[in-house]
Amino acid sequence: MSDGAFDDVLDAELGDVPQDRPGHVDVPEQGQSQPEQGRGNGSDAPVPQAGSDKSQMLRQFIRFGLVGGSGVLVNAVVMVLMHKLHGGPEFADQPIFNLPGTDFWVRYRNVVFIVSFIVANVWNYQLNRRHTFEKTGRSWLRDFGPFFCTGILGAIIGLACQIALTHPDLPTYLPDPPFTATGTLLSRELWAQLIGVAISTPITFGLNRVWAFRTDKTTNSDTDAEVGVGVEQEVGV
Repeated sequence: MSDGAFDDVLDAELGDVPQDRPGHVDVPEQGQSQPEQGRGNGSDAPVPQAGSDKSQMLRQFIRFGLVGGSGVLVNAVVMVLMHKLHGGPEFADQPIFNLPGTDFWVRYRNVVFIVSFIVANVWNYQLNRRHTFEKTGRSWLRDFGPFFCTGILGAIIGLACQIALTHPDLPTYLPDPPFTATGTLLSRELWAQLIGVAISTPITFGLNRVWAFRTDKTTNSDTDAEVGVGVEQEVGV
């Protein structure tokens, strides 16, 4: 046996293993936790995973955008069907009821806007819940609350755009030509609806990103922390 090997055996028996010997590997004793990766110089802060967070955000953005695009189609389809059932977009200005104490009448186009919004909002929420918010761990109604509130704000913005683009006494009225009161592709009602959705969508996306996504991220972090504590207790750390 060489002198170096003999010294190693002797030191191990005496419990005094030098740390600076070449080729030495420090093996932790039983019950002693190994140092965590990503922690250096005594710091408890984990190494940030910026690339992973960015890729996750990009995937969520793409999913949200695809779902929103499908919601625009659903919104337009419901709007076209309701106008056809009512005789065509030329009857969109028909008054339904008067708001008490005001000169404002709720017209058929306003009813179409509200119904198409509700259908599209439920559609968007269900797809987002399955593909974006699937790990929230909360009930369907509890997640739907903040999502629907954000959607209501978007609907108010869109409704204001619709009134501004279809009221003939306002300077923002869509002109004729090219827009008409009849037809489908160049219908003033259709384009007012689509323009309103296009303006409100970025706003609702931003609110959902800082509200819905933030809530889900916090929930998942708490769940991961609870799982980590359970694992440490099982291994006796």
